Amino acid sequence: MNTIIDIETTSTYTDDRKGVATEGRSHLEVRITSSVEFKKPTRYLLGFRLIQPEKIKLRDEKYTTICGLDPFEHLRALIPPFEIIFDNLGDAQLGCYIRLPVPPGDPASYCMEIREKDRQTKEIDEIVEVWEGKKLLIVRAVMRPSQKIYIEELKGYS
Repeated sequence: MNTIIDIETTSTYTDDRKGVATEGRSHLEVRITSSVEFKKPTRYLLGFRLIQPEKIKLRDEKYTTICGLDPFEHLRALIPPFEIIFDNLGDAQLGCYIRLPVPPGDPASYCMEIREKDRQTKEIDEIVEVWEGKKLLIVRAVMRPSQKIYIEELKGYS
């Protein structure tokens, strides 16, 4: 089965407490939906692992979880064959870093797009790093709450 992943985000609130490190920063919720089963994403605060109260639910043959993402936190999800890291960039923006295997001779076996209602679809093509020895590619996307990231494995890869 080919993997299909949808990623959505909403800005839940902005911290208005005076004098705290998160003053004026947005708190986000990230919804991850996948056609294949995956383990609970891991949350980190400044590199330290946090307790994870989120659950993964199976609905309409899709696995879904919703994770809170506060300022200075990032989230790591392993959804085979992808590894995705989410970063709260502030101003309700979400950084999404996607690490994927590059099959020998066929780097175009994935569809990765940023979609927005009534707007043109944008292909995710900002390459951060290529690890040729490990045959891995890392791409980056920045999204707003009105956008959705769509990732599809076009050919099964083991």
